[in-house]
Amino acid sequence: MLKKCTGVTLPELIIAIAIVGILASIAVPAFDNQIKNSRLVSNTNLVVGAVSIARSEAINRGVQVILTAGGNGWIVKEVVSGTEINRFEPDDSGITWSPSTFPDITFDPTGFRPNLSAVVTIKLTDDRSKSKTISISAAGSTDVE
Repeated sequence: MLKKCTGVTLPELIIAIAIVGILASIAVPAFDNQIKNSRLVSNTNLVVGAVSIARSEAINRGVQVILTAGGNGWIVKEVVSGTEINRFEPDDSGITWSPSTFPDITFDPTGFRPNLSAVVTIKLTDDRSKSKTISISAAGSTDVE
């Protein structure tokens, strides 16, 4: 006994491809926004982490430690000896920084910034004008808005 084999007809195939195309056109922009959100949050967390490491290393080592611009990112190093402690390189494609050059942030062995310096504010903005503002207090605490 022979069975009749049926396949997919051309109109069915065209309809299936059209549905996949429509779904892809909806998903791609949402995925692009997710990537941009992730990049902004990642760079913000990198700054907060760098500040935290600089502060904790100043306390642990009992010396002044500075977080300063260097290379394609920032360097945490001892002020007097210049010994490099850590290096951070952000993925800042599509992100603008305000101020455009990373400000030097110094911590004393107590974890405070020298002479109770004014609050340092760093603002990261992406190409969609979404932004994150990081404030670093004289006591070394960070706040992200």
